[in-house]
Amino acid sequence: MRRVLRWLAWIVLLACLPPLLVLGYYALHPEYNLRSALYHLLQPHPPPVQAHPQLPVVRAEVSWQSDLGDWELREASALAASIQHDGVLWSLNDSGSEPRLYAVGLDGNTRGVFDVQTPYHSDWESMDAFESEGVAYLIIGDTGDNLRWRNKNTFVVVAEPPQLGGGVLQPAWHIHFSYADGPRDSEAMAVDGIAQKVLWTSKRRYPAELFELPLRPDDDAIAVKVYEFVDIPRPTLEELEYDPFARYRHMPSGMDIAGSRLLITTYKHAFLYDLQNLAAGPRLVPLPTLGQREALTFAHDSSTTAFVTRERYRSVRGALGIADLFRIQLPGTLPEMPGAAAADAP
Repeated sequence: MRRVLRWLAWIVLLACLPPLLVLGYYALHPEYNLRSALYHLLQPHPPPVQAHPQLPVVRAEVSWQSDLGDWELREASALAASIQHDGVLWSLNDSGSEPRLYAVGLDGNTRGVFDVQTPYHSDWESMDAFESEGVAYLIIGDTGDNLRWRNKNTFVVVAEPPQLGGGVLQPAWHIHFSYADGPRDSEAMAVDGIAQKVLWTSKRRYPAELFELPLRPDDDAIAVKVYEFVDIPRPTLEELEYDPFARYRHMPSGMDIAGSRLLITTYKHAFLYDLQNLAAGPRLVPLPTLGQREALTFAHDSSTTAFVTRERYRSVRGALGIADLFRIQLPGTLPEMPGAAAADAP
C-alpha cells in the first residue's frame, strides 16, 4: 500500500510541476503582473443593470460593402483608412499572428501585405492613420491584454508606404507606456490629428475609460485617463438570460476620430461622442447584428462615412467563415442632445 501511495504522490507531483514552473516563470518575469491576472480572474462580473440609458438616436444607413477575400486576414481586428491611397483600408490580425499589415480595397481584395520589423507584437488589436509634419503614418496598438497582466504596452508607428504590393516596414518610433494603477486590456484606439494625441479605451471594465498620450512622449510614459464612458451600458438581466455572451456585447472593440466626432463600436451598437464635449454624453447609433465586430474607421477626410468589419467566425469543425466589410453612413446633422442645440458635421 505504501508503495502505491508513493507512486501516486510522484504522479501528482509530476502532474503539478509544469503548471507550477509556468506560474513561477511569469511570477518572476518583469513584463508580467501575475498578481493582477489572478485578481481579475477571481473577480466576479459586474451586476447587470435594469435598463439601458435613454440616448438620442442617430439613424445611420448600414450597407454591405464587400467580403474580405484574403483568408490569411483571419481576424481583421483593426481598420485604418489610408491617407496615401484612395479607397484602401489597412487591417491586421491579432494575437498569435505575425507583425503584418494588409492593404485592402473597398472591394475586399488585398492590394498589398507588409511585414513590420518590430519585437512588439504580443497582441496587436488596433490601428489608425494620421499625418504629422507632412508625413502619413500608421499607428498600431500592441495593447491587447485579456488577462490584464502586461506591465508595459506599446504603440508602433510606421510611415505609410507610398506604393502598395508588399514589402517590409521599419518603425519610425515606438510609444512605450504603462498605467498608473494596474494593467488594462485595450482593443480600440484612434489619433486626434489636431491635438497630435493618441487616444484609446479600456475593455473588460465598467465603465470603459479613455486614455491619452502625445504622439511623441517621453520613454516609459504613464497613460493619462481623461474620461469614463458611463453611458456605454452594462448588459441587462434580460440580455444575460437569453445570451450567455451578453456581458461582452457592450465593451468597446473599435473607435475612430474625424474632426470632433469620436465614434466607438461595441459588439452591440456604436456610440457617437463630441470629442470637445465628452461630458455631454453620446448619441446611440443602432447597428445590425454583424457577429464579432472588432474594427471601425472613418473614411479618409470624412466624418459621415465609416467602415466596420468583423472577425471570421470559426465553425465547430474548425472551418473559417466569411468576414464582411460594412459601410455606415451617418447624417451630417445630428439629433439634439438634452439641453443642447443640434450639431453639424465638422
